[in-house]
Amino acid sequence: MNELRRLREAAGASQIRIAKLAGIPRMRLSLAETEDVDLNTKEVAAVRRAIAKFATTSATELQKVARLALDECSQM
Repeated sequence: MNELRRLREAAGASQIRIAKLAGIPRMRLSLAETEDVDLNTKEVAAVRRAIAKFATTSATELQKVARLALDECSQM
C-alpha cells in the first residue's frame, strides 16, 4: 500500500480533508495514493504536514473526551 495512503488511513482522515489541509486537489492525492501520479517534494511535505496536523488535532480532541468521560464516571 502507498505510504501516504497508509499514514492517512491510520490517522482516520479522508482524502478530502487531507487534500484541503495540504492545499492540493483531492483527485491529485487520490492519483498519488494509487501511484498513478508522482507528487513533487513540496506536495509530499504538505500532505505529510496535513496528516500530522489532523492526527495531532484528533488526538487532542480524544484526550478531552477521555478526560470528560473519566470526570463524569468519578462523579457517579
